[in-house]
Amino acid sequence: MNDSSDMDSLHTMMGSTDSMISYRTNMINNQFMSDIVLIVGTGDAKQRVFCHKLFLISASKYFATMFSSSFKETSMNEITLEDTDSTCFSEILRFVYSTRMNITLENVQEICKLSERYLFPDVLVHASEFLLKSVTEKNVLRILQLNRRCKFENVDARCLDIITRNPILYFKEESITSLDPDSLELIFKARRINCSDYQLLEVLEKWKKDGDVDLIQSKAKAETNLKAIIENTPRSVRCNTLHVFGSLSNDDNELDYHKSCMDFRINSKNPIFLLGLGMYFKSKLKKFSVCAKISTCDYFHSFSRFGNIQHVVTASGEFSTENSDTANILDVFLPCTKLLPQQCYRITSSQDAVSLDAASCMHDEIKVEFDQDRSFLAYFLYMDCND
Repeated sequence: MNDSSDMDSLHTMMGSTDSMISYRTNMINNQFMSDIVLIVGTGDAKQRVFCHKLFLISASKYFATMFSSSFKETSMNEITLEDTDSTCFSEILRFVYSTRMNITLENVQEICKLSERYLFPDVLVHASEFLLKSVTEKNVLRILQLNRRCKFENVDARCLDIITRNPILYFKEESITSLDPDSLELIFKARRINCSDYQLLEVLEKWKKDGDVDLIQSKAKAETNLKAIIENTPRSVRCNTLHVFGSLSNDDNELDYHKSCMDFRINSKNPIFLLGLGMYFKSKLKKFSVCAKISTCDYFHSFSRFGNIQHVVTASGEFSTENSDTANILDVFLPCTKLLPQQCYRITSSQDAVSLDAASCMHDEIKVEFDQDRSFLAYFLYMDCND
């Protein structure tokens, strides 16, 4: 294209719209009034891009320094930008000229890398806003990983907010083993998260075994540091606690069924989201594991009739104690599970639990009814439906 045709196209465009953005967009890679040519990329992907120093100087400290100093590039008509993705750099130029950009989850890392290299701060702000708006419960692990190249604190905070509310759900996803050590470290450093150290260690164990030989060796180098973070980080839950009150039973002759299975019903107006359970246990072992299954059942008084049992979700936990003569509370966490009002539920424990007689809950809005006032729960860990 020659200068005359470029100018004609600009005049035509300006005559059809009064938009300054459209005018500036048409200036992208336009030879009209261009005073510098950037040769971007290498090999077959190399492109010659007509640019305007004023646009580059106003958007980039890198180019402002280059064109406003004694560097040899000041007097050059062409400048080569090697090791630069021409497609992504073109999107950066589109933003510089028009404040618009075709940014996607596929190109955002490369755009961030080039923006950092060539010092385009406004492009980085735009990329941060894009990633923040893109975070969903379904892609949160992917964006946490993508953000390791960009390192936007607000994006990390949004991802961790979602993950730490319902970590067991994400720990079950296959993509958890594909996270890099830095992403996993962010999760392990969370001071408030709805899981136990035992479950974090389970994730680490699964993570370190996934991948080819080279990747597994690389993960092994990071394992020691990640394990130390799990063991040395004080943490608490990110949910509410609904306590169960009553007296611990010392009757050794009661049925084992009472110790390993209990039924309850939520007698409240709204559903609650169950995230975990605090369960009473007394064991001769100093360390043991427990699995708790939550199911729906048709009959509330189910000591004589089981009714129709449908499994809902499974929780697990591990317990360590120095004193096996007293009842201890074990936290077991599970993926966030919706408990419906007036629905009967059964919790079945893989270990005999200590029974709690005359069980009751004190809450202004949530009412829990236990079968025959018997429970082995110390508390429910839950979120309200509006949390």
